[in-house]
Amino acid sequence: MTDTFKTDCLAIMALAMDTPENKAEIMCGWVGHCNFFEVRVYLGGWKLSASPDLVAECRIKASEQHSPYHTAPSVVLEQIKALLA
Repeated sequence: MTDTFKTDCLAIMALAMDTPENKAEIMCGWVGHCNFFEVRVYLGGWKLSASPDLVAECRIKASEQHSPYHTAPSVVLEQIKALLA
C-alpha cells in the first residue's frame, strides 16, 4: 500500500466523520482480506430504500482493479468533494 493510497483513504474517512448526516451519509469500510477500501455516499442522508449516489472500491492490487467500481482513492475524494459542494 502506498502512502498516497493510505492518505487519500484517511481523508475520505475524515470527510465521512465531519459531514453532517442530513447533508450526506458517507459510508466507508476497509476490507483487509481483499485489500480494498469501499465507499458509498448517500446525499441527503441514508434511507432504507435509498440507492447510493456514489459507489466506489479502491483496490490496491493492480490484478484486482478490473471491478466496475474500482477508482483511485484520490479520484473518489475529489468526486465526494464535488458532490458536497
